[in-house]
Amino acid sequence: MRNLLAKVILCTLLLLPGTMVTAVSSEPQTGPTQHPSAQLEKEHDITLKMLAAAREEVVKIRQTGTLNSQRILKMHDFFSNFVDKCHHAKEERFYFPAAKFYDGRTIEKMIADLINEHNYARTLLQEVAYMLEQKQTADPALVADRLDRYAEMIRAHIGKENQILYHQADIRLPQAEKAGLMEGFARVEKQELGEGFHDKYHALAMEILK
Repeated sequence: MRNLLAKVILCTLLLLPGTMVTAVSSEPQTGPTQHPSAQLEKEHDITLKMLAAAREEVVKIRQTGTLNSQRILKMHDFFSNFVDKCHHAKEERFYFPAAKFYDGRTIEKMIADLINEHNYARTLLQEVAYMLEQKQTADPALVADRLDRYAEMIRAHIGKENQILYHQADIRLPQAEKAGLMEGFARVEKQELGEGFHDKYHALAMEILK
């Protein structure tokens, strides 16, 4: 009964403009249970590789005292768009609200901390972009500092999600809710960011990592 009521409430809220709740599928689930966290963890995998590349770039900056602005801007593009506008959007708009709904106070503090880290990551990326816009006056040491902070913070952030949040939330998320989350994720990628978004940023990552 509780699950049925939750579905009715969430489906109603989804129709409201600007709502940020989880879509719940009205169709019966066929096939194996879907795990939205598996999609998020897969995105974490490529993000971790890009964070390692960013840390390597930090070492080069500190050794040479110079900036490879073109390469750093490509990393910034990946982190700002793939990680923040796609991955973090899926979490903040769909996965986190669903996890809080079904797990309540036991997970609420962790999610609040994770959202704060998302916001801090945005600030660091904005600072990197601003400094690179200065071109000749950009301070390599400051760029390296912000890029290093971003890479280290997001690496630890991913560890908390993979090792704690997803495991704890997945236990309580009903199968229908997981199907609804997958629908929400698809809406972010295909309707809001456009077809080919994932392929574009996978290709960008491969270019940087080669």
